[in-house]
Amino acid sequence: MASLLGSKLSRAQFLQLPPAIRSSIYASSLPRRTFSSSAPCKSAITDIAIAGPAALLDAIHGLGVPWYAAIPATAVLVRCTIGYYLGALPARKRAIVRTYLSPLTGNSARQKANEAMQRSVNEDERAGRSVHALGLSIRQIAYKLWFNVAESHRIGKKFKAPLFAPASFLNFGLLIVFAEAIRVKCGHREGMLSMLVRPFESLMSSFTNEAKVTSTESTLSPEDVIAERMEAAQAAADAQAELYASGTGDVVVDAKLLDPAYHFELMDKAAKTYSDSLDPSMLVEGVSWAQNLAIPDSTFMLPAMLSATILVGVFTRNGPAQAVVKPKQRKIETPVDVSAESKNATSPPLPAQEDLSSRTKEINNAFALADKMREDSKAQRKTDVVFQKFTLGQKIRIWMAGLFFIVGSGLPTGLLLYMIPSIVVGQLHARWLDVKHPIPTTIQPCRRPMRIKVKKEFGDA
Repeated sequence: MASLLGSKLSRAQFLQLPPAIRSSIYASSLPRRTFSSSAPCKSAITDIAIAGPAALLDAIHGLGVPWYAAIPATAVLVRCTIGYYLGALPARKRAIVRTYLSPLTGNSARQKANEAMQRSVNEDERAGRSVHALGLSIRQIAYKLWFNVAESHRIGKKFKAPLFAPASFLNFGLLIVFAEAIRVKCGHREGMLSMLVRPFESLMSSFTNEAKVTSTESTLSPEDVIAERMEAAQAAADAQAELYASGTGDVVVDAKLLDPAYHFELMDKAAKTYSDSLDPSMLVEGVSWAQNLAIPDSTFMLPAMLSATILVGVFTRNGPAQAVVKPKQRKIETPVDVSAESKNATSPPLPAQEDLSSRTKEINNAFALADKMREDSKAQRKTDVVFQKFTLGQKIRIWMAGLFFIVGSGLPTGLLLYMIPSIVVGQLHARWLDVKHPIPTTIQPCRRPMRIKVKKEFGDA
């Protein structure tokens, strides 16, 4: 940092300076600083992580392919090679093994959850703490979830099919590093995570009316820097007037603070930390309705396509096919003896046949009554409930589609051009794996058979 150069500055010369520079000079004379005087350093970890993705993007773009086609082509290439053979395919094979181990996993998790629940209740009784029914139910659900995940990972690890493996997060990691590479090429100073969190922070600040306080200049735009300095100049006006009222008050300042070019250089560095890595072609090689890939899509077409892509996956893939299909009807037919048909039709039926037919009618009537009660209970439900026919997983994905539309409205266009084809290829991989390597039906314990009261009658044969 350059050393401070002493100089004498009179009141008349000081008041001729612009307000922003006067406030900067006054702030430099105070014992504290309200912002950093230099732009933040680049992250070495980020530079190392994005070296490979950036080289691949540059290689495809160097073939003469514009960015609006090079970015989706990179996403498809990465997802079809590394993402499939090292991520999706091994994960599906491990899921098949864990499905066969589900009875053992469920039994072990159930036993350990019951033991942990019993220990917790005993400790509460010894300590004399009162336990409510709601607290017990919440604690029981938490134990079940924890031990289901822990036992699935522990038992699956013995059979080389752990629940958590490095390959399980491979596709998400690829998405993050390629998004960071595109972000750096766009000249943005914020990562993907901070972009995702920003809409929620602004929403919370609008409700709480609390101003966001920043300690460094790394998150300030040029307009914010100018506004901050103007506010500091307004707040320090009275102190400056008292200091230079006599006309003889002098202050030792740095000579570079008197140069306006120095302040504009600081604002330019604070605006874009990665401005040196900005690729000018990213600003002109976009799609027809969004030529600049470094800014969000003002037409909201790409965010809508991202949301629609997630919704297509919700309605087209309902999981692996189930081997057990519920029968359309549960009517029991009375067995007919073939030898009885050859007999005279006018012969009276035997008592055993009458009892069998009567019991069969009772069972069919019970089935019909149960089906009628089930239909009546469904009809009594509210018909205006939103998403009533969807499963819990489908509801979560529908809400995620709406959330990604909101988040995608603030993301650069280049990031959306990578995310959309990546999600589409991932859905195609899932459909292909459902056909090539389907997940078998989970083994469930047998249910108790229906018990019917049988009247024992003894008669002549």
